[in-house]
Amino acid sequence: MKCKNLLLASILFLSQINTAFSQCDLPLEFTGNTGANMTILFQSSFFTDYPDLSGAYVVAITGSGLVVGSASTDGSQGSIAVWGDDSITPESDGAMSGESFTLQLVNGNDLYDISTDDLSYTTNSFLPLSSSSVTLNCSGGGTVSPDIPGCMDMTALNYNADANTDDGSC
Repeated sequence: MKCKNLLLASILFLSQINTAFSQCDLPLEFTGNTGANMTILFQSSFFTDYPDLSGAYVVAITGSGLVVGSASTDGSQGSIAVWGDDSITPESDGAMSGESFTLQLVNGNDLYDISTDDLSYTTNSFLPLSSSSVTLNCSGGGTVSPDIPGCMDMTALNYNADANTDDGSC
């Protein structure tokens, strides 16, 4: 009876792991130019102990899930422009002054969370980063979730059911 319970528990555990890593929504690379940005320099030591990088890119993402920058990487020294919100357009298309953001690594069909010092947006600033670590967030999904800006308030007249990024237009 103990072997049967152990086998059942093992199957349940493995199916939960498979479910956790089977769906992976990969953020798209940033496209655009808002006219205001900050630059982050990834020193070569930043990528120590990372997996082999093939077709990889780093994305900067705000707490609301808005991608505000991206850069291809092969694990050597590089940089990323983190774009700030412009005052010309009504939608929120970049990070706000002082807004926190995180970094993620897309490597093939794998998404990693990058741990480093706390990051916050400051226009025209330069931030060199020399160390970080990565943790696998999800793997194998291969689906990419494009940003669909729009009004996400269901009570607003211009509510957009397809929107996944609030553009402040409500």
